[in-house]
Amino acid sequence: MNRGNRVNPGAARRAIAISFTVAMLAPAATGLLAKEAVRRTEAPSAAAQPSSEQKRDLDGLDSIQRLRADLEEAQLQMDALRLEFRMLEGRFQARFHRFMDRRWQNVTGQRAQRVPYTNDFDIPIEVSVVGDRPGQNGCLANVYVDNHRVAVSYNWNSNADKHCFAAATVPPGSTYWVDLSWGWNGNHHISTWYELRPVQ
Repeated sequence: MNRGNRVNPGAARRAIAISFTVAMLAPAATGLLAKEAVRRTEAPSAAAQPSSEQKRDLDGLDSIQRLRADLEEAQLQMDALRLEFRMLEGRFQARFHRFMDRRWQNVTGQRAQRVPYTNDFDIPIEVSVVGDRPGQNGCLANVYVDNHRVAVSYNWNSNADKHCFAAATVPPGSTYWVDLSWGWNGNHHISTWYELRPVQ
């Protein structure tokens, strides 16, 4: 036999081993390829229909987002309430200072009997009136607030030149007036008219 045509025993053994290995691995490779094909086929439907665990995760995210939105809304409402409170506090402090800074002011020359006046301030004012009736033995003073007689004083005896005094608190926005002649005839007139009110 020609030596050049002689088969190498080692090469033959390697060829047999490779063939055997291929034959053994072929079913496994085929199975893997089939599984991959099935996975690729089912992937879209799996994405379209998440698992129960994925649904729980999505529901949890939705709940967190809703809670975050509720918290943001609550924060906005709290900020609005804080702003409103600061505004109310500022108005209260301004009103309190006006109330504490009231001074007695002589308004005798600016007032007349039976003429209604209005408290235009946002705080109460005090009205104090002294009337007199020269040459007479009696004096009467009345103060009306919103058409209610809230203060009255009488002073009469045998002595002449009587004086009478009346005072009242007038709430904000209320009208007030003074009458020194109700039920009496004679010369009643205002001696002094003072008001405790903010200084303008």
